[in-house]
Amino acid sequence: MYEPLVRLLNAILEWKWKKVKVTRQTAIDTHLKKLPHKEPVPTTNKSSPDSSVKAEGSSFELPHRPTKGGIGYSNITTFVEVKVTNQPWLPIDLVLQVAAYGRQIFINQPNRHFVQALIVTEQDFRLFHLDRSGIQFTQPIDIHGDEGSRVFVRLMLGLCSTDGRNIGLDTSIHWDIRNGRKASGTLRMHGPKEETRQRSQTRRAKHPVVTHKLAACKD
Repeated sequence: MYEPLVRLLNAILEWKWKKVKVTRQTAIDTHLKKLPHKEPVPTTNKSSPDSSVKAEGSSFELPHRPTKGGIGYSNITTFVEVKVTNQPWLPIDLVLQVAAYGRQIFINQPNRHFVQALIVTEQDFRLFHLDRSGIQFTQPIDIHGDEGSRVFVRLMLGLCSTDGRNIGLDTSIHWDIRNGRKASGTLRMHGPKEETRQRSQTRRAKHPVVTHKLAACKD
């Protein structure tokens, strides 16, 4: 299912890019790629979302360790996991898997408020929403019905929105990208009057303080 799913996702994205004509995002089969983790202590841990959407822009950068194709948790907007209904799994299994990938996105993208992703089977799909208060997910939605298929396409367009706020990014932070990595940046803040804004130059810290934990899951 991996290759057909990636073709479908890219077909949706290509239709979108013809409409908006901006920086392109690309769905990539990552089920065999080992994406490096970041942790408070040195680690060699890696993991592999089934399909990932790679993006470019001021909130994204190359992974801290080289990967094939330059994809990592530092430049993923969303991911799609594939399951089959003839194999036994429980909702908690899905939650734990999605949480592991989402946690790495939070660590690698410090200005990310939330992460949304999909789990797809040959019959249906679920939307997962992760933030620092926990995880929420929908009931399975039939992917073959007219309504369900339209919902799937609209969700993918939203999960790959060109407006960073729609995919959980704090757009008051604008990074300058140098050689594919975040260097310095600009922080926009409200001034003395609510309608005015001030800009402050920022520099990337060598060891930034990042929250590495997600709260308990909730259905």
